[in-house]
Amino acid sequence: MNITHTDGWRQRTAYDRQSANLRWDYEWDEATLIKTIFGATHIDQQTGANSPLPESMYLNSPTTNLRSPAYRIVDAVRLSSAIERDIGQGQTVAVTPYFRDNRMELNGTFNFSCNTANPAVCTGRIEDTAVQSFGLMLRYRKNIDDAARTRVISGVDLDYSPSRRAEDRITLSYTGSGAARNFTGYNIAGRSYEYKVLYQSVAPYAHIETSPTENLRITTGLRYDYARFELDYLLSESTHPTGKFFQLPDSVRSFARLSPKLGATLQLNPSSHLFASYNQGFRTPSENQLFRSGAATGAASAANAALNLRPILAEQYEIGVRGTEAAWNYELVAYLLQKRDDLLGFRDSSGVTVQTNNGSTRHQGVEFGLGRAINSMWRIDAAAVYAKHQYLDWAVNATTNYSNKEIEASPRFLSNVRLTWIPVQGTFAQLEWVSVGSYFLGPSNTEGKYAGHDLFNLRVSQQLDDRWTLFGRVLNLADMRYADSAQVSSAVPVYSPGLPRAVYVGLEGKW
Repeated sequence: MNITHTDGWRQRTAYDRQSANLRWDYEWDEATLIKTIFGATHIDQQTGANSPLPESMYLNSPTTNLRSPAYRIVDAVRLSSAIERDIGQGQTVAVTPYFRDNRMELNGTFNFSCNTANPAVCTGRIEDTAVQSFGLMLRYRKNIDDAARTRVISGVDLDYSPSRRAEDRITLSYTGSGAARNFTGYNIAGRSYEYKVLYQSVAPYAHIETSPTENLRITTGLRYDYARFELDYLLSESTHPTGKFFQLPDSVRSFARLSPKLGATLQLNPSSHLFASYNQGFRTPSENQLFRSGAATGAASAANAALNLRPILAEQYEIGVRGTEAAWNYELVAYLLQKRDDLLGFRDSSGVTVQTNNGSTRHQGVEFGLGRAINSMWRIDAAAVYAKHQYLDWAVNATTNYSNKEIEASPRFLSNVRLTWIPVQGTFAQLEWVSVGSYFLGPSNTEGKYAGHDLFNLRVSQQLDDRWTLFGRVLNLADMRYADSAQVSSAVPVYSPGLPRAVYVGLEGKW
């Protein structure tokens, strides 16, 4: 069980959560195991904890929240039961039925915007969504050749998810202007969208693992995804707003894609392996992206453009080596991920974010991990990544082109170093250094950069007896001012202040 309350360290950023999770493992007989999981969660949150501030407020009054009307209320239930049975001769079958029920009312800070042509008019939206999912995952596994360690895994995933969305426009009241505009309240201006969507998907797959030689392991697979969205509009023509919002007729969109994968692992010596992989994948637009274009200029054409969004297609290559050398554990990986028809968003003249497929992006980098025990009490571990994330092709319109620019809010360098001390069994202390590199604030790469930051965290625990453990942690040990995220708003840099030094003490009991 989890029962949490905090007033938040910034103004009007309270958070309440009540959740419970239950797992039941049951052995039906020697060949059949059933694992059932149930979870339920309720969250009531004021969501301005990560809202941005202009630089002077970020440095001098970081507890200020300029978007205090924002909130989120969530209710979620999960239930699944995985039934796995050994049917003999190296064969197992698994059946997992599941049910989900998610409901959310959201007044998101990211929806607060002011009209470019008329900055005095600021709007947002309250979204009320609900989705239920009824699903079934079937899997069959068979060992074919013991000498080559060959096995086949095949199955199919089924999902049937009816959902609904109701969305109300709001007009925001405020004081101040520009990036320092303080939103203080809102009034509901009318319903923008109300519809039901039935989502259905079928995804059969097959996966083969084999070892043609003792040192070589090869995996390959194919997955076919079919997804269908069926829209049922609930607003009548007489009640639907005109001009900026456009009512789509009841519509159906479907998507299908065959995605392969291939991987290999080569044992170089008893303590090291070389590995490589190739994967394809795709992601369909969401119902939100397909069926609501927002208050865009040229509403009818924008709504039809949204309905015809294409899936994101992705290809990833990876090669690396891992192992142990002179008491050091190490892993080094290089990767290249390229996306086509990437769904990219930009704000139109009315301040609404519009989704388009007119882009491709490339993500490439090198990751490494390194660690070793210094002696019986001390251990050091480090991990780092150097990567470049880039728009390969993104022409927003005839006058704005972000092609070959780096993706905003994407640091090239990230690292983590941990020094651990365990003098005796049951006593633990760890000092952690987290480093985030600099990154561009906007897609044109001319809006400025966030300089990055370095944080230190301390974690300790002391086992009192077989049941009880006392623990504590200090986050942001040096009390550094840093930004969780940074961007540009009203043509000036804005920063979402990260948590100052925070101390936690707790007692854990097991029975």
